[in-house]
Amino acid sequence: MGYDKKIIENAYIKNIFSLIIAIQTFFTLLLILDLFKLTFNIVSDGFWVSRSFHLGVDLSIPLTLSILILIVFMFFNKTPSSYFSIILLEVAYFALRSGFILILASLISIFMSLKIIRDLKPYIYSLILISCLYQAGALLQISLLDPLSINSPLSIISRVDLDLFYIFSHLGPGLGLLLAVCSLSFPIFFPKMLKNEDCVKSYTGIGKPVLLLFFSIILGALASLYPYLNGVNPWNNILGVDLVGYIDEAERAENIQSIVSLDIGRSRPLFFLIVFVIKGLTKLDSFTIIKFMPLILNPLLVVSEFFFVLEFLNNRWAASWSAFFTVSGFQVTVGMFAYYLTNMAGLVLLFSSLGFLLKAVKEGNKILLILACVFGGSLVFMHPWTFDQYFASLLLVGFTVAVSLCRLKIYLRREAKYLLILLASMSASEAVKFIFFQGSSGVSALTTPASGIIGLGVEWYSLEYCFRILYGGLMSNIFLILLIVLGIFTLERESFQGKTIWTVLFLTSLVFVFVDGSLKSRLVYNIPAGLLAALGYEYTLKLPVIRDMKPLYTNFIVISQLLYLFRSLNISI
Repeated sequence: MGYDKKIIENAYIKNIFSLIIAIQTFFTLLLILDLFKLTFNIVSDGFWVSRSFHLGVDLSIPLTLSILILIVFMFFNKTPSSYFSIILLEVAYFALRSGFILILASLISIFMSLKIIRDLKPYIYSLILISCLYQAGALLQISLLDPLSINSPLSIISRVDLDLFYIFSHLGPGLGLLLAVCSLSFPIFFPKMLKNEDCVKSYTGIGKPVLLLFFSIILGALASLYPYLNGVNPWNNILGVDLVGYIDEAERAENIQSIVSLDIGRSRPLFFLIVFVIKGLTKLDSFTIIKFMPLILNPLLVVSEFFFVLEFLNNRWAASWSAFFTVSGFQVTVGMFAYYLTNMAGLVLLFSSLGFLLKAVKEGNKILLILACVFGGSLVFMHPWTFDQYFASLLLVGFTVAVSLCRLKIYLRREAKYLLILLASMSASEAVKFIFFQGSSGVSALTTPASGIIGLGVEWYSLEYCFRILYGGLMSNIFLILLIVLGIFTLERESFQGKTIWTVLFLTSLVFVFVDGSLKSRLVYNIPAGLLAALGYEYTLKLPVIRDMKPLYTNFIVISQLLYLFRSLNISI
């Protein structure tokens, strides 16, 4: 009995010890940034400004106390003589009041403390816990207190969080390049990676997946209204770079004939036809309809992503998580920042078409196939550039299926036949668009990426422009990109759906390395980020260090994604 009690006491002390080390690690990081006054660019009130990291809080006293506590713990666990260096550094700090000496003493004590505990799981658990608490404070300020115009002490945390986001956004270009390289190379160099059906067969969660889906739908609606709250936007500024252009075009759409002749409408007539119908049914003006169009598009994007991934993976939890990563990822934040309304609507049509195609293949249902053709064919009238990206991928999939047709089983023949029908319907839509509409069709839209070619290889500035400069740096959602990269490695290429998504990633990355930063961003924007992030999230849950702390890790992901969403839409910071 005494032996068990001793084990419990030791485990308890180790957890406290690990928590102190984690807190000290976090404080040391902040103190390093504050000491060296790291300079970085940040978007403030819609403009890029340069500023230096300034903590605004003196951490020297709590950090010194933390070091002293660690020294006491270490004296009880190891020979005291090995820690004289830390004591000398502490004495030097008090004598010289040097921030550099304090940081050096902190780093040495952290390193020596980690050598004592050896088991890093409690330390990692504590780091994630601290990150959750810190981000929860920033999220509370941004999502609730800022709209109520309440300036609490949490505003300091939200300001520091904003600075950290832009500091770590410097990793975005490198991770974007990694994403492209992995998409191009993983089927060649990593042919035996974990299959997605293995990855999601145990995909579970607490509660029901429909609750997560419902939460994501509501979140999408809230995201469309949040930027217009008085506490967030007291100046009543419009949101979105392209909003004025959409309003101007919509006001000129008086009838079907005028829609065809619009400057933008000729390329995307379906969108302005929808606006024209809504205007006639509701008697609302063009400004109101365009301004609140994300109130419709955001939930539709969530639902279409859920439907597509559900048919892709046949797992409701995976589909629900993909919906959450979609609404809290860059497809919503960038979509609203730049007001890519037709691009967002194009993704709704695309995911719906792919979802109906996969469902039609599984059930042999002709009506579902017709729906897939209707949504797929409509895409060229909504956003021809997204049409090109996926039409080329489906053509390549159709070619590979046709080559191996003699070896395919009966149900794979259905896949080939249904895919051919979808491609035929999309080709017919492209022909109609090309002949009867003077704007960009799928074929003519190819001139855009052709004009953006920068040459063989990747120009670093184009990566910087894509992930850090364009859209206020919102593409640099570092953790989401890491999950997407992991998700790429869980894709298998044997099934029809696996071939389709891998081909999309392969062709997208192939074009990615040739074009400029603006086109790079549009290519990345159109990938099925929610699906890949959901696969990456499940893959991380299988890691031994994460497996035992799944609830905390999941909370960390949810809080960090929500913070990214509301931080990105808060135009007052």
